[in-house]
Amino acid sequence: NIVLSPWEFLQLNTDGNKEYIISSTNPVMACVYANVNFADCRLVMPLTNDGITWPRSGFVSAPYDNTLVNYYVRDNAQGAFTVNPGSPADFDGETGAFDVDYESDGATRILVNGLASAYSGADSAGLEASPLMPTSAMSQVVAQPLFIDDSGDGGNSSVSIASPYAGTAKVYSWNDSTKTIDLEYTVPLTRNGVTITSKEDQKHPASG
Repeated sequence: NIVLSPWEFLQLNTDGNKEYIISSTNPVMACVYANVNFADCRLVMPLTNDGITWPRSGFVSAPYDNTLVNYYVRDNAQGAFTVNPGSPADFDGETGAFDVDYESDGATRILVNGLASAYSGADSAGLEASPLMPTSAMSQVVAQPLFIDDSGDGGNSSVSIASPYAGTAKVYSWNDSTKTIDLEYTVPLTRNGVTITSKEDQKHPASG
């Protein structure tokens, strides 16, 4: 029962790994700043029944008992597990998606009989983690400040891209001299080992 004025900022301090529900009479946004010897910042995404993230060291939570979570990994693995309030499921352990850092094969889509939220853990550098993004909120054009290191892997190259569809992602950078954008990278978004013969096969996400 905390009353907020328009655009008012409120900080809540918590201790330990626990599940919380934010419920409000009007739309709000929130983020998590986890201080565990490094800065781990994440946006809090809405609960969803269809989303994509990387399971790495993450957990899946649900507000209702016996929530069935069907998962589809980019590398053709799939299955299901059940989540209950107060007992978040080990995302890595349930899906077997132990792909190092944020490599393409680790991209995982979940389709839920109910509602769920999920996060990955931080990458090997101990930085940003990825919240479960509702597929309905995904966009074909995203403006994002970022740095790309042209060497290394998904743990330090800073960018991983996933989509419910196979296709091509184009990464542009702002050219301050010409005041326009330049095409820097063309990234194929593909599935690995998935032969598309049914609608079920198309539930595996594509990534690059």
